[in-house]
Amino acid sequence: MGTGDPAALARDKAFLGREFLTWLWYRCEVDGGEFDLRDGPVAVLFNDYVSLVSQDGESKEESIVRRASAHRSPEARTALLSGKVVSLAKLEIARGDREWRATVVGESLDLRSVKTPPENDETREENKEARFVAKVEAYEELAAILDGLYGRFLDVRLAPEWEEREAPAMGEWIRARAAATARIAVAPSTH
Repeated sequence: MGTGDPAALARDKAFLGREFLTWLWYRCEVDGGEFDLRDGPVAVLFNDYVSLVSQDGESKEESIVRRASAHRSPEARTALLSGKVVSLAKLEIARGDREWRATVVGESLDLRSVKTPPENDETREENKEARFVAKVEAYEELAAILDGLYGRFLDVRLAPEWEEREAPAMGEWIRARAAATARIAVAPSTH
């Protein structure tokens, strides 16, 4: 590989992060959001914001859903069916009794608006520097969890089973979600 423009390389590989978030959404729904990582189990939940863009990332068309359980909305289902993938998602991630909330950017896997677990009583009583260190450590723990989830995705994505099983299963999941939306849309009113 030559010495190319790092920004161009990042843009060329951005599809993988969007594909990761879409796969994570799929796995959360079919597996209940539980993942066994090297450092222990974690739970993932999609929250009240999801943004979807066209697969190629070139189109300016974006579908943004802001509401409780945004990922379960008819708008999100329709966007998936039209070939869009997740470009931004607000997630809740838990390990044991520690919980984080953060927005994950698909193109770069950057974390935004991170809310770390609340401080325990001991940390609250410590000085400002110790509280800062605890926040940084919590942020680093969240980044490590996200790295672990991404590693799980890459294990699946780079295996031959991706084309044979995982991608077709995701396609079926998308079609089933769209069919459920269509059934809801044509259901007779009970009023």
